[in-house]
Amino acid sequence: MLIDAFYASDWRKAVFVGSYNVSANSLRDSDDTMPRIVNGWVVNRYIDQFQSLWTNERACDPVWKHRDR
Repeated sequence: MLIDAFYASDWRKAVFVGSYNVSANSLRDSDDTMPRIVNGWVVNRYIDQFQSLWTNERACDPVWKHRDR
């Protein structure tokens, strides 16, 4: 999850990553993690990577894996 908003008393860019599933089970019974990285450069790299994948039809279309054979 990417945030570019007023967060923690200041305007910030933050990224929350990890294996955490937002559910009651994850909160109480699992070893899931959700690191928070408050760093504009890191957030921009996540945005760049998303845009790169989103605009590459081979990255977003699992059917491509079978078309080239």
